[in-house]
Amino acid sequence: MPELDRRRRLLQAAHLYAITADDEPYRLEAAVRGSLKGGAQIVQLRHKGLRRGDLLTLARRLKAPVGEAGALFVVNDYVDIAMAAGADGVHLGADDLSVPAARHAGGPDLLIGASASTPDAALVAEREGADYVGSGPAFSTPIKAH
Repeated sequence: MPELDRRRRLLQAAHLYAITADDEPYRLEAAVRGSLKGGAQIVQLRHKGLRRGDLLTLARRLKAPVGEAGALFVVNDYVDIAMAAGADGVHLGADDLSVPAARHAGGPDLLIGASASTPDAALVAEREGADYVGSGPAFSTPIKAH
């Protein structure tokens, strides 16, 4: 479990979590590098407009600069793509796999984050073994409306 311990230490120390926008894939590498330069310790690839094969290609491309910066790389929604890309974790929404199913599929070293829109949902995610809970933006963003 040393890899999971390393990832959890990085997760606990993180104070800036960057999430990619649904932008052209060729622009995202520069945006990710800028986020890392600006202090992001976690980068989440969230791109709802790409086919899964293209998302995997992009995830593999983005994993390198994130890893070189010593940050964590998380893929939104898809445990299989996170695993195939060598990501540190996966972030699950309400319509994705459950935390226990993702843990079973991804194994013990994969960080699992879960979205929770209510305190009760956050408690359920914690009980199910999520490593962290995301509660959504406090203000509207280019990625999600408030």
